[in-house]
Amino acid sequence: MKLAKFAVILPLFMFACSAETSDEPGEPSQTEDRAPIGKADLTGSCKGATQNFCGGKSGGNCWCDSKCATFGDCCSDKPAICDGATACVGGTVVSTDSFSDSTDGKECKSSVAHCVTKNYGACPQLSPLPPNFCKDGTVVKGADTFVASADGKECKLPSVHCVTKNYSACPQLSPLPPDFCKDGTVVKGPPKFIPSADGKECKMPNVHCVTKQAAACVPPPSCTGGKLVSETTFEDDGNGFECTTALSHCVTSDASACPQLSPLPPTFCPKGTIVQGAPKYITSADGKQCSMPSVHCVTNDASACPQLSPLSPDYCKDGEIVPGAPKFIASADGMECQMPSVHCVSGKCN
Repeated sequence: MKLAKFAVILPLFMFACSAETSDEPGEPSQTEDRAPIGKADLTGSCKGATQNFCGGKSGGNCWCDSKCATFGDCCSDKPAICDGATACVGGTVVSTDSFSDSTDGKECKSSVAHCVTKNYGACPQLSPLPPNFCKDGTVVKGADTFVASADGKECKLPSVHCVTKNYSACPQLSPLPPDFCKDGTVVKGPPKFIPSADGKECKMPNVHCVTKQAAACVPPPSCTGGKLVSETTFEDDGNGFECTTALSHCVTSDASACPQLSPLPPTFCPKGTIVQGAPKYITSADGKQCSMPSVHCVTNDASACPQLSPLSPDYCKDGEIVPGAPKFIASADGMECQMPSVHCVSGKCN
């Protein structure tokens, strides 16, 4: 249970606190198809892996140029990354981490910049905690919340929780499985607080699996009347490595706009194993795409397929090994062989 002053969970706001800086030389701002973007729908950051995007567009759908305030599509961390303290006259820039779903089943991590006012009179006045607050529990400070201030900036408000000392009043947690986030990065977020069975609160860990694929954090195009499906492809980077790209397919919801499939005959693959491969995408009659299943008759005779050797110890020593969808080739007995697909992905892909 929280003290009444802090019990309301308030949304985060980000304010661009003063005039923007000019665009970077040689990076003219593009204006086509730009429109205001709600804070919950903003993706991308003005800070890249090796450079910033100040003066142009980020890797997501937000912008870092001087016109983004006019269009309403500024990246949330533009004040902190591109403008510095000068963008928050009369305040202090504070950055927090935000997590959103990625298209590869993990999460995207982005930075949210807040211009916190230095005028305490522009913020709600807080009273001291009463002496009997949380007398049978432990007072724990949670993550700060940010609300609009009276002077057009933000107020940083503390979050105080009364955490129970009775562990049996809280959900019991199991260790993370060994393969949790095996292709991503485990990031610890601020703890979460939920009601406990004894009327206080439970302090719960908050763990995120952040994707390593920048393309998985780029918002897909709109797909009215269909369903967006993401597919990961691999392309040579010209330096002996590969780069991953997330392709978005707008799959039609109208089954009649796609070829009609017949059931497999009873005699299909009597001596092998039926294996479903990655779907293929073709144009549908309504201008979208059809997701077509891929079915393979895989031999049960391993000797009818090429024999594979283990990867050498120094394979991809300067990159990251990423498994892809399996490939299928003809087997010596007239069926197919299911072959693994392994890619050496560079850490320097744009």
